[in-house]
Amino acid sequence: MNSYDLLSDSHLNPEHLQGIVSGTLSLENELVYFKHWKGCPECRKKLMQKMSSAGFNLSAFYPRTVQVCSVESVISFHFAIGESVVLAASFTLQNLREIIRRDPNVNVNLESSEFQTNISSQIDSWLRTGVQFNRTRINTTLIGTAFMLQVLYWTWLIPFGQIITYGDIARWMNKPGASRAVGRALHNNPVPVFIPCHRVVGKDGNLTGFSAGLGLKKQLLRLEGHRIE
Repeated sequence: MNSYDLLSDSHLNPEHLQGIVSGTLSLENELVYFKHWKGCPECRKKLMQKMSSAGFNLSAFYPRTVQVCSVESVISFHFAIGESVVLAASFTLQNLREIIRRDPNVNVNLESSEFQTNISSQIDSWLRTGVQFNRTRINTTLIGTAFMLQVLYWTWLIPFGQIITYGDIARWMNKPGASRAVGRALHNNPVPVFIPCHRVVGKDGNLTGFSAGLGLKKQLLRLEGHRIE
């Protein structure tokens, strides 16, 4: 697939829309798409129509059993999965435990799985060397509102190594005055890294609004090749 195949009549090729939301495109091809759709309302509308098929809806169910995994690398990172979908993540194990215990009926399975092992390996490699990790499906049950769901969907689609602003997301949602509301939604992101809110910055590139601290946000952006002063 070359870049000329990706765009059809100056818009996203419909045959490859699913590749965007599933993360199966090469990074090079995904960047070709991204550079186009971030400035094209018609193509963003097509991507919005993919929200439900990508799992971004408010009808998700809390899994009865979750697996918890910790990646102890240059940064400690912890996540919980249920039925091969990521449910929650945090940079502190205590915070993750508090999140998953919001449902008192949940069972924690300490056994590892192939899905869990694969994600752990990708995250560990990313933290150690800054290599790309694959986009992963999200259980959206901890995302409380339709507004937050849309904010996190657009954030989920930001390609590896890219930076956008809160204002960009507000504009993509046709709510150009909602930058602060976007920031609040990202501050409450229950699945950091997998929904890469560290790739969203303030106007003029200011680092703001990262719940785990701006020092860590700076470190994650540096991992992905950005020169952050």
